[in-house]
Amino acid sequence: MKIGNRPGGFTLIELVVVLVVLGVLSLVALPRFLSLSSEAHTGVYQGAFSAFRSGITLYHSAWLANGQQGAVSNLKNFGDGDVDSNDQGYPGGTSFDGSLSGANCGELWDALLDSDMRSRPASNGSFDGDTSTPIKYWYRTGPEACYYIYVGEKNEPGVDLPTLTYTLSNGETSVRMSRYSNG
Repeated sequence: MKIGNRPGGFTLIELVVVLVVLGVLSLVALPRFLSLSSEAHTGVYQGAFSAFRSGITLYHSAWLANGQQGAVSNLKNFGDGDVDSNDQGYPGGTSFDGSLSGANCGELWDALLDSDMRSRPASNGSFDGDTSTPIKYWYRTGPEACYYIYVGEKNEPGVDLPTLTYTLSNGETSVRMSRYSNG
C-alpha cells in the first residue's frame, strides 16, 4: 500500500463547502442584479420624458423665432415641418385642428422624438401585461393635456407607473407616479 496516494475526485465535505459558498454568493449578488433591471427602466423613461420636454421647448422656441402669432399649421423650421401649434405656440400634433384628441397625443410623441420607442393609445383593458410597446398615451379636456405612461417594465393594473403630463395651453410638463386600472 502506497502512502500519499489519494483517489481522484472531491470529498463530500468539499462539495458541501462549495455549495454553501455559492449559495451565500447568490444571496448577496442576486438582489443587486435584480435592481439593475429596474434602474435601467428608470433611465429609459427618464431619458424619453426628457427628450419629449426638450422637443416641446425647441418647438416653442422655433415658433417664437419665426415671429409667429396664433396657431400655426406645419411649422416650417421644426423637424419635418408638419407639426401644428395652438394659439400660444405649443405643439399639438401633426393633424391638430384646435381641439386635442388622443390621436394628436400619439402624433406629437412620434413627431417630437426621433426614437424607436413606440407608443399606443391607452384604453380600458389595455393594462394587460404587454410591455412590447413601452409608452401608452391618452388625453383630457379642460385643460387640454396629453398623458404618456411608461409601461416598459410593468403593464398591469394596480401598480404605480411613471406618467408624463403635457398641458397644451402653457407647455408645462410634469412627471409623477400614477396608479391605473382597466375600468
